[in-house]
Amino acid sequence: MENKALLLPVGDLFKKSFQIYKEKYRAFIGISSINLPLFLLFPLFSFLDYHFREPIVSNLALLIIAIIVMIIAGLTGAIIKLWSFASTIFFIRERNANDNIRYFLALGWSKLNAYLWVYLLMSVISVIGFILFIIPGIIFSVWYSLSLYIFANENVRGMEALKRSKELVAGNWWAVFNRFLALGIILLIIAVVTGWAPLIGSLVNLFFIMPFSLIYGYLLYEDLKRVKT
Repeated sequence: MENKALLLPVGDLFKKSFQIYKEKYRAFIGISSINLPLFLLFPLFSFLDYHFREPIVSNLALLIIAIIVMIIAGLTGAIIKLWSFASTIFFIRERNANDNIRYFLALGWSKLNAYLWVYLLMSVISVIGFILFIIPGIIFSVWYSLSLYIFANENVRGMEALKRSKELVAGNWWAVFNRFLALGIILLIIAVVTGWAPLIGSLVNLFFIMPFSLIYGYLLYEDLKRVKT
């Protein structure tokens, strides 16, 4: 109980996260911008699907090509998004020392394989938990929610990053759950408000929601470290 009382209140966590975003928004937008080329491709795919679906579907060769292109685009988009996530987390870690976007993109890229491995382990374990039953999935998701921040800040990799995350969350599971739940509710409200215009909503998600979520999570990780020391 003592640990939970020492954690930053939800309101303070939001204020501190927004303050960091406001001070460094140019860097966050710059890093997130690497997603733009593929982000702009999806309207093109929608246009082609709407106007050329029948000739493509009726031609086996064109259909196979279209499927391959979509798979490649999807995988490329996922890799670029995770690259931007990794770069953003490294930037948050060094936010008071360095604003060089290229440096953090290069750093994120150099660490991408190890980052992907931690991300994959987190995702697989959480998905298995949800398949077995919803509650284990939620428990696992909260336990391992700090793994990527631990990887970036402590250079702990693979399952060791997940174990370290569980150690930090131990004794504060409900506090961590409530803070991520509050974040999810606020971001859902923003998504609903901006959802009337898909393009605007997508840009808000890309340039604000994603980096803000990473800031919030990183600050929660720092706060749990403070509580545990």
